[in-house]
Amino acid sequence: MTDNRKRPIVAHSNPGKVARILSEETEKYRDKLKADDGRILTVGDTRRALQVFEDLVKGKDMPDDLTDDQRGLLDLWLDRLSK
Repeated sequence: MTDNRKRPIVAHSNPGKVARILSEETEKYRDKLKADDGRILTVGDTRRALQVFEDLVKGKDMPDDLTDDQRGLLDLWLDRLSK
């Protein structure tokens, strides 16, 4: 897993594009978890990842208390948005 603890968030001028990327990547991640391990990505996990994403955009540090699924989703978003 990539360490995104201090990774800069790339600012996007198109909020609609960011929302679309977050939505699409969340769906892919949900489907992958289900297919690979039968795990369910919950609404709560997604909300927590989004809350941390918003905090990172504001310059806060990555918390240490994320579950593997929350961290995986967040890393996916960060990787995708940094391209």
